[in-house]
Amino acid sequence: DINFSLACEYVKKSLFNKGVFSLTQALKEDETLDDQLFTFSFLFEESQNYTEAIHFFEQLTDNVPLCKGAWFALGLAYSWNKEYEKAIDAYLFAISLDETSSTAYFNIGNAYYEMNDFSNAAQYYSETLRIEPEDFHALSGIGDCYYAMKAYPDALEYYRRAFHINRTFPDAIIGIISVLNETNRSDEAEDFIYLAFKNKPQGFELLFSVLPFYEDEKQIAKLKELRATRDNSLVE
Repeated sequence: DINFSLACEYVKKSLFNKGVFSLTQALKEDETLDDQLFTFSFLFEESQNYTEAIHFFEQLTDNVPLCKGAWFALGLAYSWNKEYEKAIDAYLFAISLDETSSTAYFNIGNAYYEMNDFSNAAQYYSETLRIEPEDFHALSGIGDCYYAMKAYPDALEYYRRAFHINRTFPDAIIGIISVLNETNRSDEAEDFIYLAFKNKPQGFELLFSVLPFYEDEKQIAKLKELRATRDNSLVE
């Protein structure tokens, strides 16, 4: 769409008023472009121009108030600017236009998590699972909430569910190690670390995540052994 392409170029050049006008025209001519607003919004994240992003998408929601993507993008802009309550309101409006928007529920969960409201965060991550039952990000998010509330058995259950869906997902791997370490189950943690390296031999970030687990010289030696295991896996 010509107007959509023009809007992208205007935003890249910081010609925001022209961008809003062109994007409004594009959405009025083709409602299917609604789904592309998620990608469009990241033009602002790349430049970290969050205040302009809020102003831009506030204008857009005024112009096309029934556009789900515009409200979702406004929620993103508020989140980037750490205005989480306003972000939640925008996401909820997007959901009112499309109750199957699992990403909107997930982002509400993220917003509540950032506000340390772990109970509500878990609730909205669960809403994501209602729509996408195998969303391992949402499962791990619930694990994070329970971990923050020190409900370690529940946290471990959800981290493991996420891990079983995606055995190379770092958040689930780190979550499981953290819970086992926190509950003094060091042997299980070691066994799981070996398993995780076997599944993800190139997981360099995992090396850093397990460093706190290895505190003395004996444990450091074990970490070196794990690193050798990883290197051998790469060679194979």
